[in-house]
Amino acid sequence: MIKVVIAVVLILTSAGAWLYLDCLNKQEQGANEKIHIGIEQARAEAKKRMSAKASFELQINTNLTNCQAAAEKAKADYANLMQEIMPRKRGQIVTPPSITDGIEKVLATAKAECQQIYDTQLKDGH
Repeated sequence: MIKVVIAVVLILTSAGAWLYLDCLNKQEQGANEKIHIGIEQARAEAKKRMSAKASFELQINTNLTNCQAAAEKAKADYANLMQEIMPRKRGQIVTPPSITDGIEKVLATAKAECQQIYDTQLKDGH
């Protein structure tokens, strides 16, 4: 009789321990699932931010390129205008070095402004 009681107590204790461990296992699985969902959301957010950053960098690089192209065009337009009004000697245009230097200084200044705008946008993130 004592053997039966001990066997029943052991079986009940084992069953209780098994149910308790099963419950803990289910809780851990639920926690793991929440962590997995959180990781997936973080990955999606990181991917979205990287896409936005790449788009932003492409936009400001395009702005820089367009600004520098506009500066080059302004230089060419100014040079053409100067050639139209410069005196000619035997069919050739006589351009004083001060005009040529001025044109180059204006171009360098415009490109420096473009670069400054680019650097400010890159720093500020706007």
